[in-house]
Amino acid sequence: AGSFVDEAPEDIIANDPAFFKDFTVVVATQMASAPAAALDAICREHGVVLVVLRSYGLAGTVRLSLGEHAVIEAKPEESDFDLRLSHPWPALWDFAQSFDLPSLDDATFKHVPYVVLLLQAAHSWRGAEENGGTAPEGTKAQRAFKDQIRSAQRTHDEENFREAAGAARHVWKPLTVPSNVRDLLADPALESLTASSPDFWFKVAGLGAFLTESGGAMPLEGSIPDMTSTTEVYIALQRVYQDKAAADAEAVHGHVRAALRGAGRAEDSVSA
Repeated sequence: AGSFVDEAPEDIIANDPAFFKDFTVVVATQMASAPAAALDAICREHGVVLVVLRSYGLAGTVRLSLGEHAVIEAKPEESDFDLRLSHPWPALWDFAQSFDLPSLDDATFKHVPYVVLLLQAAHSWRGAEENGGTAPEGTKAQRAFKDQIRSAQRTHDEENFREAAGAARHVWKPLTVPSNVRDLLADPALESLTASSPDFWFKVAGLGAFLTESGGAMPLEGSIPDMTSTTEVYIALQRVYQDKAAADAEAVHGHVRAALRGAGRAEDSVSA
């Protein structure tokens, strides 16, 4: 059974503003500007979402008023995979080193993932005295690096080497933090987290602490593109990336828990 209040909304706003504090959402229709503004102030004071609608014949307006509303894209569109070949972590390098390319038979050689080819080629490049231990820098050096990859082919039909040359940019791809993340990390809300701060800002604080700890490397997303490989080797490589992504996610959540403790909230009050 429902209930109702037989009283003008304008009178409730003026005489009993506490009436609105227990609602989650308040919807106001055809309300004049002055009482709508007063209702907005009441709703904001109590953290209640206000939706104001007004129709004009076949046209109308819908206005949403709330203090803050965070929208997190669970699966953002990626313009490029984060393979982290310019800064491989130990497990990835161990995986790449496990392939002794000169000793492989031709069939196996043709199915070595290009991630392995690029990591080994980059290691060889950095080890050359004339390259000073750095990744290929500049168009001339990057072209020479691709030539180095092509020169390691045994035949002309090795698709994995063509893929490696096409993905060589990952070897000199710098670590970057997206501009929208930088904007969040610069927000004053992070400077004064309290027990009543929205969950979102604790997650941002956790990400910021992770970036400081990692030297500016974002948490790994963990996806890898399709590439020429055997199913067994591809799955093994995929697992290396997924394990790293899971470890990074746990590290971020550890920083989130620390931020919650610092604000006097329970560590498990924000989900991973």
